[in-house]
Amino acid sequence: MVDRLLWKEVVVDDAAQGFEVGHNDFQHVVDIAGQGVCFLDFRHGNHDVPEFPGIFLAVRAERHANIGRHRQTQGFRVECGAVAADHPCFLQFLTAAGNLAGRQADHVAKLRVGQSGIVLQCGEKFHVIAIKRNSHAYIPIFSHGTCKILRAITWIAHTLRVIRGILCGNNRPFEGEPVMGPFPHDAPPAQITAQNPAGTDGFEFVEFAHREPEKLDALFRRMGYQPVARHRTKNITLYRQGDITYVLNAESGSHGMKFVDEHGPCAPAMAWRVVNAKHAFDHAVANGATPYEGNDKTLDVPAIVGIGGSLLYFVDTYGDKGSAYSDEFDWLDATDPKPEGVGFYYLDHLTHNVYRGNMDKWWDFYRDLFNFKQIHFFDIDGRITGLVSRAITSPCGKIRIPLNESKDDTSQIEEYLKKYGGEGIQHIAVGTDNIYDSTDRLAANELKFMPGPPETYYEMSKDRVQGHDEPLERMKEHGILIDGEGVIDGGMTKILLQIFSKTVIGPIFFEFIQRKGDEGFGEGNFRALFESIEEDQIRRGVLNTEAAE
Repeated sequence: MVDRLLWKEVVVDDAAQGFEVGHNDFQHVVDIAGQGVCFLDFRHGNHDVPEFPGIFLAVRAERHANIGRHRQTQGFRVECGAVAADHPCFLQFLTAAGNLAGRQADHVAKLRVGQSGIVLQCGEKFHVIAIKRNSHAYIPIFSHGTCKILRAITWIAHTLRVIRGILCGNNRPFEGEPVMGPFPHDAPPAQITAQNPAGTDGFEFVEFAHREPEKLDALFRRMGYQPVARHRTKNITLYRQGDITYVLNAESGSHGMKFVDEHGPCAPAMAWRVVNAKHAFDHAVANGATPYEGNDKTLDVPAIVGIGGSLLYFVDTYGDKGSAYSDEFDWLDATDPKPEGVGFYYLDHLTHNVYRGNMDKWWDFYRDLFNFKQIHFFDIDGRITGLVSRAITSPCGKIRIPLNESKDDTSQIEEYLKKYGGEGIQHIAVGTDNIYDSTDRLAANELKFMPGPPETYYEMSKDRVQGHDEPLERMKEHGILIDGEGVIDGGMTKILLQIFSKTVIGPIFFEFIQRKGDEGFGEGNFRALFESIEEDQIRRGVLNTEAAE
């Protein structure tokens, strides 16, 4: 779909009160999150026939928005009024539609960030139809009657966009270009739609299991997590930091501990938030998923079998609906707390390693069952070994799962598969608003990081990430990596900061990340990370450089 509004879903899904989309007697303007309104031509379904439906609907990216947890909810005083038939109107160029992270918004016509749209503004008096307020955005919806001059300006605006599209055709996306989704994780609640058939809405927890649970307890505390609840009848403990939940399973005979028998210390399951757990389960099974019916689950919710025999749970009680844990767990102190810890507050992505030949199999699994989209593809060669990686994301944009596959018999992916005894989670990435402070606190807690890059990496970072002003000395202190486009489009920041722990749960490690308008996975650092791990393999004698030569 190119340059066309997904017009049947944008307003009705978000508005506190619905109205008829496509009605010719009204013009509607929607302003998301207090940002400026911009115009996108709202053509009828037939792309070739210029229609004049009298409706304009768009949002615009806020280039300097605080996209962390501290964004403030705002509201409006409701005023009613009328617009005269001869009220003056005018056109004004504004920034193209985008989400709060500065990327193209999912639910509007696909323009490149930085490409101008046209806003149709018609005076001072509007009749407010509905206002919805939540922690993510305020959404005022205005309407007023149309008249001949509005239809004329509609035609002018459409013509200007066609001309501009011809002149700036190189800014247009490819047909069907995937959009990664909003950042951070606290985007508007998902709905079950044709685009999101299972109703995915984010990560709920990651489960870990160990024969010596006290070792994971010490690790989690070192990373800032606190025990917040214990199962009433099983040896299972919940750890929490921000909106991140880790489940520590030490229950004999459970699926998690059976997984330990096969893999050693491991991550035997993850859980997703979904609109309706039964619907998500039924939809997945109907499309080929294997249901898990065992009585040894961590949580009494629907589950299917995922990568390497791990479980994928579906949870529909979260947020304003309460807690999925209250029926089976006792809270140790406050109910459903979100302790600050060392500053991490959301699960960013879970990277999986799979056997050669299986990456496409699991890509098909996520695509066919849940309508995931591919957003990145990497083909990396180190000094001796290589890998390919396919990064995919859910329709809601909140679940991101890179899939790694080795290109040879000796790579770090193969080493993981041998040590882990099969496919599974390679690393868990969590997000923060201040990676420097969080990393300092992790280091103070004696968490060990992967070796940092050489001095030249930081010397060249200004050239590679244009316009960034990150403190190089603080980055070098622990080996923080930087990636992204830098500062672009007159001040828009697209920077990613990341650092990795050493392997701490068998071959599993953790990634700590801060996004400043960048939605990627550190593509520019991917090779650096791969080569860093490869050098570690060489030092440990796992790889033989002479044999490779």
